[in-house]
Amino acid sequence: MLIYLFSIFIATYMASIPHVKEEQWTFALQFYLDQNGLPHLDKASINEVYYEEVPVKATTTATPTPTTTTEGENTATTEAKPEEKKTEKVKKERSTLCIVKMIECLFGLPQAILDNVTSKEANQENEDRLLTLAINKRNEIENFIYSTRSKFDGELGAYVTSEEKEVLLALMQKVEDWFYSGDEEVYNKTILEAKTKDVSELGSKIYKRYHDWNKLSESLEKLERVVNLNIKKLEETTTQTSYLTQADRDEIAQIIVQYNNLLNEGKTSYAKFPKFGDAPAKFEDVDKASEEFVKVSRIN
Repeated sequence: MLIYLFSIFIATYMASIPHVKEEQWTFALQFYLDQNGLPHLDKASINEVYYEEVPVKATTTATPTPTTTTEGENTATTEAKPEEKKTEKVKKERSTLCIVKMIECLFGLPQAILDNVTSKEANQENEDRLLTLAINKRNEIENFIYSTRSKFDGELGAYVTSEEKEVLLALMQKVEDWFYSGDEEVYNKTILEAKTKDVSELGSKIYKRYHDWNKLSESLEKLERVVNLNIKKLEETTTQTSYLTQADRDEIAQIIVQYNNLLNEGKTSYAKFPKFGDAPAKFEDVDKASEEFVKVSRIN
């Protein structure tokens, strides 16, 4: 197809090649490949080599002419006479860029229409990008619905109220019915996000609750390990040589008691409060307490 179009182009364009004075010329085309490996015309030019008649620089010769001196005697003087004008051929080169003319010859379209086609192509690319985003968002929501349904009677069961479960199941079913209704707006990202907003918000709330409780459990376990380790180290200092004085051991013991009380309070709250409510403490605060305890305990 490309060769066929190129042949048509050459046949069309040859008729409009500028006049050259000699038959020594080249027609140069330059293409570039796009990301899909398709060639596109970039530049075109006609490169001429021709000879032009230019005059040869004239020279003069001296011929004697009679003159008269002040004493009346004839003497010879000279008068310049130009030679016959001559010309010679000089080699010259010229390159004419004709990319715009070539495009119009090839496609038969003025520049304004070509610009419009380019604009439409850019708009189409943007629409394709938005469609891809909408499809990805729909897949994300479908995966969320499928995964959440299977977890309600399992790992999510303790972190959701019966009312939340009922509402979310109804919302998910409504969204799922819309997905398979044949409505083309399911591929409009703005409308898709608007119609699934309630599902996303309630689902995010439940999963955040699940995450916060589980992270709090991990942080309390970490703090317990740190406290127990330091209790063991402090006990070892009483049975072997240590750089710690008794005052140091008493101070460290008080620190251990302080953080151990904090640990027990956290464990009590964790066990007492229902998991379908907010976690009783932030896991970030418990992690921070573990780091501070390590710094102040001073036991190597």
